[in-house]
Amino acid sequence: MEQGIDVGKKVNFTTNIELSAGCHIVYTYTDLNHYLENTLSYITEGLDKDQIVIYIDKPDRYKYIMEKLKHANYSEEQLNEIIFADTDDFYETHDVFNMNQVMANFMDILEPHLKDRVIRTWGFVTWKEQNQNSLMARLKLYECGCDSFVSELENFISVCAYDGFTLPSSILCEILQAHEYHMTDTHLTTSNLYKKKPVLFPAISEQIKLEKAAQDQVIRSEKLSIAGELAAGIAHEIRNPITAIKGFLKLIEVTEDKNKKFLHIISEEIEKIAQISSEFLILSKPHVENKKEINVVDLIVSVQLLLEPQAVKKNIGIQLEYEYCDILITCDDMKIKQVLINLIKNSIEAMEKGFIKVTARDLTDHVHIYVADEGPGIPKEILDNLGQPFFTTKEEGTGLGLLICEKIIEDHNGKIIIESEMGKGTIVILRIPKGQI
Repeated sequence: MEQGIDVGKKVNFTTNIELSAGCHIVYTYTDLNHYLENTLSYITEGLDKDQIVIYIDKPDRYKYIMEKLKHANYSEEQLNEIIFADTDDFYETHDVFNMNQVMANFMDILEPHLKDRVIRTWGFVTWKEQNQNSLMARLKLYECGCDSFVSELENFISVCAYDGFTLPSSILCEILQAHEYHMTDTHLTTSNLYKKKPVLFPAISEQIKLEKAAQDQVIRSEKLSIAGELAAGIAHEIRNPITAIKGFLKLIEVTEDKNKKFLHIISEEIEKIAQISSEFLILSKPHVENKKEINVVDLIVSVQLLLEPQAVKKNIGIQLEYEYCDILITCDDMKIKQVLINLIKNSIEAMEKGFIKVTARDLTDHVHIYVADEGPGIPKEILDNLGQPFFTTKEEGTGLGLLICEKIIEDHNGKIIIESEMGKGTIVILRIPKGQI
């Protein structure tokens, strides 16, 4: 334990600012005595209000706080309810600051309690020595993600504590933009740099989903590469004989009346083979051919107009939602349009009535497009197999549609995430980098 601990002047959280749920505070301390007293004050207030307390700090500081709480006559039951994490393990200080892993650690602790009582967290943020520019970018993204997460909840109060002597002023300025309040050893005030904007960074839970999806993406990429190589050879091999067969069938249909029924069936089956051949060719071609800057909102509107008649026939509405009228990305617009058509048509086919909601969100360097339906949902055993070549639940399907969509998005350096819950519908998330021309 650091030496020289005694009772210093502490911040009175209750009287300085009436803290409410959804509150995000950055604390830059310069005096360890004040730091420990403020930690103690924050934790005791949480215990007194019967809130869930999560405390992330050094083990020796935790030991000190626990001793203080015992002397203050808090019960063993109350002390055992404090959830403690070692700051070195939590912030992965053995490696460079990995915001995704830290977010994952954050959610692992929070998720079991999100629907319980009010949660208050105290986290001493630390990191391994590293490049300042990289650290600033990672910390800013992490804190902005935290702020987005905290502000969306009604039962969450969070303090992020930093050593004021080791925190560069440039990083502090960035961090203050992501915290509603700034706390020092003796004062707690509103942050004059706080910028509450429409969500500029993925929420923590969403970022974790993306990271988990990235692991599956590696496996899928290998499959797509193999499928693409096979596709080119197979498609070219079968297209020529199909063309010849179709030509001779037309001649027979003109001269032969007796077997027209059978000829019609043969013709339909050849069309199916031709469809598979065409889809294989699409799969084998490079997909990013005509990149240009386009407005995502305009693209979604054009897809809505195209598919609305088909949706209306089934009493299905297509709703659009976006924060800005101009959300720009650099992409092959026809290919992205092909993906949206495929996804929305899948939703229409899965539903009997209801709404399909298409949402566009403008993030820092990515655009997210959500296609959410009110269909029956997809069973887990089927969800796990989606995107496999020739796996389909449709009578007339080839199982290549989603594979092609994944290939297109992958060629734009993006990701597709599919979530579904039985009885509640399916959400497909497209994550596409904005890119540059």
